[in-house]
Amino acid sequence: MRRALMVSLQDQLEAALSAALAAAVNARDVITCRSSYTIFDCEDEERDEESAAVPVRYAEFLCRFFPEFAALIEEERTFAMARFPNPQYTLSAFIQAALDAFSPPFAQRLSGMTEHYGSAALPELVS
Repeated sequence: MRRALMVSLQDQLEAALSAALAAAVNARDVITCRSSYTIFDCEDEERDEESAAVPVRYAEFLCRFFPEFAALIEEERTFAMARFPNPQYTLSAFIQAALDAFSPPFAQRLSGMTEHYGSAALPELVS
């Protein structure tokens, strides 16, 4: 009973503060982010599933993805040190979550590419 009450109270607190925290993150307000960090349980958040996108050749996807992802990681690395108590863990978790969120996952794309191109899959990947 006490646990259910605590979870309910935590959910109410998170709901009340989520908009303010989102605004603080977008505004890069480090002080507000730090003060709100312990309220939210970042490890248990569920990801929202995105709708399926139009299929793109793997090589085209990677050519667009890696430069954008590297720029995003660099930006987040700069601010993670000021926002979170363990920035290395937080940045690693961010990268892992981003890679895990791919639909279809990297492994499935590679398998599909190998099935489609056969022995010509390696030159396609290299391109």
